[in-house]
Amino acid sequence: MLPAFAIAVLAAIWGYNWIMLKIGVSYSAPFTFSALRSLLGALALFAVLALLRKPLSIVSVGRIALVGLLQTTGFIGLSTWALAFAGAGKTAVLVYTMPLWVLVFAWPLLGERVRGLQWAALAAGLAGLALVTNVYAGFGDLRGDALAVGSGASWALGSIFAKRLLDRSRIEVLSLTAWQMLFGSLPLVLVALLAPSAPIVWSTPFVVALLYNVFLATALAWTLWTFALQRLSAADTGMASFGTPLVGVIAAWLQLGERPGPAELAGIALVLLALGLISLRGLRLRTTLSGKAARMSTDVVRCENLACLCEVPAGEASCAPACGTPDARDAHNVKCACGHAPCAEAIDRQLHGEIGRESA
Repeated sequence: MLPAFAIAVLAAIWGYNWIMLKIGVSYSAPFTFSALRSLLGALALFAVLALLRKPLSIVSVGRIALVGLLQTTGFIGLSTWALAFAGAGKTAVLVYTMPLWVLVFAWPLLGERVRGLQWAALAAGLAGLALVTNVYAGFGDLRGDALAVGSGASWALGSIFAKRLLDRSRIEVLSLTAWQMLFGSLPLVLVALLAPSAPIVWSTPFVVALLYNVFLATALAWTLWTFALQRLSAADTGMASFGTPLVGVIAAWLQLGERPGPAELAGIALVLLALGLISLRGLRLRTTLSGKAARMSTDVVRCENLACLCEVPAGEASCAPACGTPDARDAHNVKCACGHAPCAEAIDRQLHGEIGRESA
């Protein structure tokens, strides 16, 4: 119950943050606000790590810097810039197409083929994009739309490299987030200092928007995300991707008076449908894997925790490259040498062909 509540709070915080971002860029240049929120947000995350007594050490500096370039410089920079041209609700929906881009990038980069409901999700998502951006009509200012979609694609590509990094190293998710945000904030600071822009209009709304981004949308939200990720499946935590743009659209409608037209509203519904289908397939796959694991013979060591369930041949020295957290234990209560990557990577290769056929 508590992890599910954390996901609900997370979706509300990140969803309403699109209103705060829109307010922030009303009083400062987009890259100025991006630089401030990301740099101060990274420092706030390091403070959280210190309070939780989590390790601050860093590994694979180059790989973490690459993730930061994609998930902070690209994602935060482009999404905030998009708000200078487009509404908060519309931008939230376009940015949160990122799970669709993960499907696209994971095929060539990770060898994870698109299957079953994922095809339906891609079709619904692309149709929704066409409606939201009014591409079919050939009019309107598409700069904000292009920046928002580019932001989502940048985050998705960064998540692919982050997944590889987590597969290969024993680094805390929260620590990775703090370091990549710190590295990713530096180019934003550089652009904010060098690019000509209007000065910040220091006002109460601007300060509130900045503090919201630093302490709620970054420090608290990423702590909640890590808490939920350790206790729920990836499919369950992925529901935040469904709830966030929905909250953003409703909040923009109520507070900013952004009322989407019929075509745009239909596009928003299709994008949300696509995100829901991705989450649904994840839940179905989790159920399939659990059923298969229950029927496997006793020559298999079970390694499970609150986040995932994975199995490998009994003779293996470790549970696999990726079984949730290092605290997972096998059926004999022996600590397993697990990594931090998503549970799907940890399923014994013997199961993949049969599970793939059933879940397609």
